[in-house]
Amino acid sequence: MQMYDVESGVNAPCSRFISRTGEISESVNGVSDWKLNMPWLYYEKSGQVEDLLTSTEIDVVLSGNPDDDDNKLDVLAARYTPTGTFGGLEPTTNGLIQLCQDTPQRMDAAFDYGQNYKSSCTIQSKDFWDKFETEFF
Repeated sequence: MQMYDVESGVNAPCSRFISRTGEISESVNGVSDWKLNMPWLYYEKSGQVEDLLTSTEIDVVLSGNPDDDDNKLDVLAARYTPTGTFGGLEPTTNGLIQLCQDTPQRMDAAFDYGQNYKSSCTIQSKDFWDKFETEFF
């Protein structure tokens, strides 16, 4: 949805997004403009929306114990092709958004609450064409 454009017809990304969200009846947090499983890109300014946008509350309880399942930060990534086709929402586990490959446990440590995490590697430029699928998150 780069270069916000709803005037280029029904296939313009913004027009397609607006059309798709219009087909979904379920909303998130009771906000009619925020459709279930869709990013919240358009919204009407109202008291309820203003409260939600300025809220600093986090309704997640994390234990701080690395062995607990409730210690994981659940992060979803929106996957897109180079042509802008939405490929869905996927968990960022197992190194989905990490270029430096390691064991699944090591890569998933990036999403453990309270975990110190650092990863670095060297990647040959040709590997971006040979070993990685071209996609955007």
